[in-house]
Amino acid sequence: MKKILVITGGSKGIGLAIVQKYLDNDWCVFIGSRSKTSFINKNIKNKNLFYFKMDVTKENDHLLFLKYIRKYFKKINCYINCAGLSNWSPLEKITNEFVDNIFETNFKGTLWGCKSAVKILKKNGSIINISSLAGKRGSKNNSIYSASKFAINGLTQ
Repeated sequence: MKKILVITGGSKGIGLAIVQKYLDNDWCVFIGSRSKTSFINKNIKNKNLFYFKMDVTKENDHLLFLKYIRKYFKKINCYINCAGLSNWSPLEKITNEFVDNIFETNFKGTLWGCKSAVKILKKNGSIINISSLAGKRGSKNNSIYSASKFAINGLTQ
């Protein structure tokens, strides 16, 4: 029986590299992201690749993603929360909208993913939350992103 991976933010960057590695190792992979990329469009006929359009900031989208996955499998082996947003700004220019966008995507997106994952994860399954070195130490003009990744580290621990 195939192993099943679910990943948010798997359409580009680190997430896409993870998707490719799991597909290369013959896993079934479910990607939840805002848009289909050229990789997904080229490979969507792959019987091991599934795509679901979602916004990770919305808890209901995670529930709909879960419902979509359950059409194919009752349980999964691994759930990776990889969707993320990185914007940099000097502290004096940060707005409420800037903070909300980063925390909604990075922290709440991960939180809603974890909440969904526990409903479908096999007994010895894994939840992996992608953070950043920025979650351990800040850097100039990156305080909000760092804080959001620090929050993910706290949630994970």
